[in-house]
Amino acid sequence: MTRVIYHQLSITADVARVWELWTVPAEVEKWFAPIAHIDPIVGGRYELFFVPGNLPNKNTAGCHIVHMTPGQELTFTWKGPKQFSNLMNAPVPQTTVNVRFKQNHDGTTCVKLFHKGFGDDTTWDYAYDWHELVWAGVLNQLQAAVERSEWLLGFSNMPQQKNTVSCVG
Repeated sequence: MTRVIYHQLSITADVARVWELWTVPAEVEKWFAPIAHIDPIVGGRYELFFVPGNLPNKNTAGCHIVHMTPGQELTFTWKGPKQFSNLMNAPVPQTTVNVRFKQNHDGTTCVKLFHKGFGDDTTWDYAYDWHELVWAGVLNQLQAAVERSEWLLGFSNMPQQKNTVSCVG
């Protein structure tokens, strides 16, 4: 298993705020999943329920935090949706998501996301491609949750140019 999904972006918020958005259940529920059971300790739950009316099928129940350095790094196991359950939802091989946080000099926070554990053979292609798209959307949702007041329905003063800061390191 060598394929890794990688996405990064810089968010207009300090690292403490972005960390909360990933580790405090009430904050996660605002942008990622409507129900979140998160115990922010190594071994603690990292369970997200995406469709409240379909709790048994649209969730990451059983996932947990495997590594954590507060304000810097969060790693948790991950389950795919039902169509990938035979492939990636067994105890082995379960994929992992690693999210890294770094404060940029301009006050923004660099977020790097790595989703590891995808197999190289063709049976993993659809799961890999699906998650590649979904994680891009998840990070867009995160950015929108933090910065939405700037862009709310286009009624505010929108800047002429939105600066993107490279995530170096």
